[in-house]
Amino acid sequence: MKISLICATTSRYELVRRFAEGLRNQNWRDFELILVHDSAQSLEAQSFAKDFAGKFPLLLVPSEIASASRKRNFGLGKASGEIVAFPDDDCAYFPDTLARVRAAFGDWPELEGILGRRVELGTSSKQEPCPRFPKWINSVYAAFRNSETYLQFYRRIALEKVGGFDESLGPGLAWGSGEDTDLVLRAYGAKLRLAHLNDVLVAHPAVIPAMLADTSPGSKIERYASGRMRLLRKHDMPWYFVAGNILYPLLRMPLDLLGKDSRAQCSAASWVKYRMQTFKARLKALNPARMAGDKA
Repeated sequence: MKISLICATTSRYELVRRFAEGLRNQNWRDFELILVHDSAQSLEAQSFAKDFAGKFPLLLVPSEIASASRKRNFGLGKASGEIVAFPDDDCAYFPDTLARVRAAFGDWPELEGILGRRVELGTSSKQEPCPRFPKWINSVYAAFRNSETYLQFYRRIALEKVGGFDESLGPGLAWGSGEDTDLVLRAYGAKLRLAHLNDVLVAHPAVIPAMLADTSPGSKIERYASGRMRLLRKHDMPWYFVAGNILYPLLRMPLDLLGKDSRAQCSAASWVKYRMQTFKARLKALNPARMAGDKA
């Protein structure tokens, strides 16, 4: 059972190298890495290809596209595996990540998509045993949990029914997030059998420091908030769910101050600042008139 890993990057080869080094230690070896990279970085791509030649199947796909969603869709068209996944260039797999994915799809033929579990890069996490039964996603609300792109694994033939990522959402665009959850929601709406599997672990760095460092107009926090609110409008989520999404950052602040968040690499002060900025940005993005081209 071959697994195609489609990774879109914007010239962050130091991160791609770290991810690729982890792939060398995978217990399941039947996979390919499809790296959709910026055409302007062709020399770095050639150096990367040379360093990892013969380590595992590698396909470099140059692209001028800024949108991560369009890059992933472009890479999806090059995939040959029965299973497809979309790792971020800054994430990392555990040695048994792909083996557990392969085992799940092999044990449960009716399973068409997996949402794994995130752990913070650089921290330890208790490995859970393989479950006897999948934890099926049976509501649109369940689709919002652990729906980050790098946690998603699909049977390729099933994903083709959904049509890939919405190219109006995601990194590189004004609506800078939501493409990941949107894909899960559309897959669920298309009656794909999806499940949360907490034993499939993917490590990812804390995102809060990088977001707080961007204080420019149209900052990353604002783009993420715009994408989130666009996602909720697109899927016609009920008003109380929209209100909960706006208020959620404020409701989490007391826990942040008490240091109750498991992502300990961020200080309580950083979390509180991030929550407040996110609340303001989501409230601002609630007004569709502020978002050009939003027809939802």
